Amino acid sequence: ENLDKDFFESVKTATTRNNDRNVEQINDPYIRMTEEEMRRLERKGQFIEITRYVDNSYGTYRPEIERVVATGKIPIFSTAQ
Repeated sequence: ENLDKDFFESVKTATTRNNDRNVEQINDPYIRMTEEEMRRLERKGQFIEITRYVDNSYGTYRPEIERVVATGKIPIFSTAQ
């Protein structure tokens, strides 16, 4: 990841996918939650968007964006994990 860390910060995607990959145990690239929790937070307006893929939900979690913006940095999304 070649980012100027003074200006940019990657944000984590929320997912309902189980954490079944050992490599993700240490530095998990996701915010994990149940499908029920994700739907409840969606109804409260806490997601910018949610999509379904292979029986799991993935979404842009508003508090994660706000966390980065509060530091004065620009949030970026990375699909390369």
